[in-house]
Amino acid sequence: MIYILAYLVISVMISFFSFGKRISFFGALMINIFLTPFVGLISIIRAKKNIITHHYKMKSVCTSCKTETKEILDFCPICGQNASVYYTEINDIKLAYK
Repeated sequence: MIYILAYLVISVMISFFSFGKRISFFGALMINIFLTPFVGLISIIRAKKNIITHHYKMKSVCTSCKTETKEILDFCPICGQNASVYYTEINDIKLAYK
């Protein structure tokens, strides 16, 4: 009984190394349980890292009245002064496959 418990604990501990990889925790756990933790560790090491892309959105901001617009404008629609363009990061998107 103690050997089975130790086997499962080792399998779960090795499965934690799958975070940030293209193999899921559950998939790594199943490999560790059914094909031995050594095979699971090799499959986790060989798995590639997740691809993370950044999605940006452009906005215009008036330099004098600080009005934000979603469109890219050269001049502020409210006061008529110059508007500067800046980027705002919206979110990170994880892609499992390229």
